[in-house]
Amino acid sequence: LKNPCRKHQYIYPRYFVYFYLRKLKFPLHKIGKILEKDHATVIHGVKMHKMYTKNKDQVYLSYIADIKSELGEIKGIPNLRKDVLKCDTMEKLSKIKRRIQENYY
Repeated sequence: LKNPCRKHQYIYPRYFVYFYLRKLKFPLHKIGKILEKDHATVIHGVKMHKMYTKNKDQVYLSYIADIKSELGEIKGIPNLRKDVLKCDTMEKLSKIKRRIQENYY
């Protein structure tokens, strides 16, 4: 992913990783730092991912299929406030306390 080459086999997976990390609420500069790219490159990659998936580009989708299955479904960042408000038993609150201690939130 850090390879500076602009061949499809390198940029397509990067586009997906940019998008994936963005969905996980990573800041642009942090994604860029991880992959040794500029934040503008990350923005461009996210836009390209959206365009390729919207157009159902088969070449792009085939390149990212393995990565997508490996990383799994994108789940949102856990929301402590929302989880606490849903609690209706002490047992559920105890689970949240355990999750806090395990740095889940």
